[in-house]
Amino acid sequence: MLEFLMEPLNRVVKNLVVLVILATFLEMLLPENNMRKYARLIFGLMILATILHPVASLLNQMDRLPQGGYQYSFVDIDEQVDSQTVERVIKQYEENIANQTKAIIQPYTEGYKPVVVVKVVDEYSDENFGEILSIHIVLYQEDNHQPVEPVQPVVIGESSQKKADKASFEEKEKVTEAISSYYHISESLITVKESTN
Repeated sequence: MLEFLMEPLNRVVKNLVVLVILATFLEMLLPENNMRKYARLIFGLMILATILHPVASLLNQMDRLPQGGYQYSFVDIDEQVDSQTVERVIKQYEENIANQTKAIIQPYTEGYKPVVVVKVVDEYSDENFGEILSIHIVLYQEDNHQPVEPVQPVVIGESSQKKADKASFEEKEKVTEAISSYYHISESLITVKESTN
């Protein structure tokens, strides 16, 4: 691209230098009369023609191009840029919702590291564009933040596994309710899982 522009520019500069040198030389040879004024006028017109010739040839080349040749490529580029922009906006929007969700559930998930995946309606033409389709939360237990639990008295007849499941389920319910009330979405769109790793 740069070489394409440099060649005509180089030619114009060479022609201008030759014309200026020739005009100066002839002006020194001409006597101080009306002829000198006409010589300046003619050389001025030649300099203008030298400068305008590349512009005219460029415009002439543009006329030879097929009509609408660039129109389709600009439309395609515009659509491609629009779709890329929408994808980036959707991705950022989902990340923002995920970060906000982490902040909402933080009081309920001490000792856990939440991983939140959000899906929204990403079809720009859809009337529900940007609406939350699902929020998936996986809670990973943090090794370095596990509190030491006091020894619980043993009660005969009640399974400790049922107690653990019940306690875990209550926290999941609180997390689901908090997210549902904040985003005004159905609790069925929210899944909370505790990782066994």
